[in-house]
Amino acid sequence: MKLLWASLVLAMVLVPETSDAQGFRRHCWRHPEDPDCFGMPPPPPPPPGGPWGPPPWGRPPPPWGRPPWGRPPPPWGRPPWGRPPPPPGGPWGPPPDWPPPPEADWDSMPAPAPAPAPAPAPTAPPVRRAPAPPPATAPRPVQTTTWRPATVATTRRIIATTVRPPAIPASVPIPTNSAPRGPPAPPSDLVRMARDVAFGNLQSSSKQSLINSCTSRRIDCRSQTPKTVQKRATIASTHLQIQRKLNPSINQATVNAQLDRMHSVKWELVQKSGLSSAVIPTNDGTFEDDVMLTNAQADTLINSLRSRRKRNIIYSEDFPTLSWDKRKPIPYAMDVSLLPADQSIIRTALADIEAKTCVRFQYYSRKPMQNHIYYAKVSSSTICGLSYIGKVHPANPIYLSFACPDFIGVVLHETLHALGINHQHLRLDRDEHVEIHWSNINPQYYDAYAISDSKVFSTYGVPYDYYSIMHYGTYAAAIDNSKPTMTAKTQAQRFIPVLGQRKKLSDRDVELINTAYCLSPSCVDKNVYCGMWALRNLCTSANNGGWLQKNCQKSCGLCR
Repeated sequence: MKLLWASLVLAMVLVPETSDAQGFRRHCWRHPEDPDCFGMPPPPPPPPGGPWGPPPWGRPPPPWGRPPWGRPPPPWGRPPWGRPPPPPGGPWGPPPDWPPPPEADWDSMPAPAPAPAPAPAPTAPPVRRAPAPPPATAPRPVQTTTWRPATVATTRRIIATTVRPPAIPASVPIPTNSAPRGPPAPPSDLVRMARDVAFGNLQSSSKQSLINSCTSRRIDCRSQTPKTVQKRATIASTHLQIQRKLNPSINQATVNAQLDRMHSVKWELVQKSGLSSAVIPTNDGTFEDDVMLTNAQADTLINSLRSRRKRNIIYSEDFPTLSWDKRKPIPYAMDVSLLPADQSIIRTALADIEAKTCVRFQYYSRKPMQNHIYYAKVSSSTICGLSYIGKVHPANPIYLSFACPDFIGVVLHETLHALGINHQHLRLDRDEHVEIHWSNINPQYYDAYAISDSKVFSTYGVPYDYYSIMHYGTYAAAIDNSKPTMTAKTQAQRFIPVLGQRKKLSDRDVELINTAYCLSPSCVDKNVYCGMWALRNLCTSANNGGWLQKNCQKSCGLCR
């Protein structure tokens, strides 16, 4: 009997604790008040710093360190189940001579080297404490646990911790750009003279006349007429066909975006003049009724209308309407849509310009590689001609319908647009020579009467010309076609049939072309208002101390 009891006690000591016993022990640790747990020893205290040690990783490192692959190499040697041992590189990369040939004898292979002894796990500190700050001389590391958007405060902290270049000693001179930024500022009396000039401004009386035309229901100012819709569709279709010949990558969306951009310029004009509450401008695919704008030109005009800063007094003659090279003939080509009679009209108009100015044109039977003028035909009864202003890359298409009277004059008008010349009645000094009857003007065509931006177009000191081929007619954009929309301030009845003539170039048209293209390239205007000051006979005035003679040579006629 004693031997039996000794065997049972020995078995209880040697047999490991079962899972039920372990569960009961854990139960007693959680519920020591249970009567069945009387006499059970208390649980051992947790190690300092938690069972896995201090942060930052939140779990103990494995005994084999922290390899990037997340698991240790196999601690055993050659496996007994008949497959080759892992290569020396482990599962993260075989050596260059791996795998071995299939006929290799695994039993004859030498045993792999034993795995290195695992590094001892780091012991947890007795008390969890915050890490000591780094020395003042060392850069403090930045630790982030969660992403958050940058703010002004965090940006300043980041900037403050970046390494800055050493400051330049006071004894070392800092290099500066001594190149001049342009001509000196004009005298104060010239500045005061130009202060009231603003693109898109409209007098209150004129604005009220346009609004009254809308509110009195003389005309619907917020709808697009079928004629307007048809005109835009025709321009979009024709422009897409021609542009694909010049650039095959052009698509319909690109053309529509360009036409929408031109309409945005009209919207900015209407808003700048205070008409946006009553007027929606025409969306007919044009600007000023017969002009097209590139996206760059449209953006320039929009920025000029939105800007509230003082106007820049520095004037660049090729911004943003680029002039053609004055030393070479201007290339031009004709589309296959033009009939022989149409081509004859175009050649007659170009010959007239060559006979009266220094400008020369050169015909190309095939599309030139350089910038050129491209004449094409548009089938529309609502369009006489349509052109960009100034040189356009890769070509300046001029659309002609050949459906209007005096069509040689129409070709001359559109070709002068391509040379960079704008409408005569939109000049800066227009109101000194022409009376605009705003009560009879369709408010949706306000862009056809808004004075142009003087930073884009210059008069070059050439006086206003009622006979100009670039002038609009007396009844343009009229609500009542029996009443004029503009009349001359002197001898009004005499000039009613003259305004808008398309017979020939006037003498001042020729003078303007020669001033723009036929003078020395070194003779330029350096101020945006040189043409205006020249028209007021200030070139020889002693009050400006010779400033105009030095900076406005072209408009003052002082080119050699």
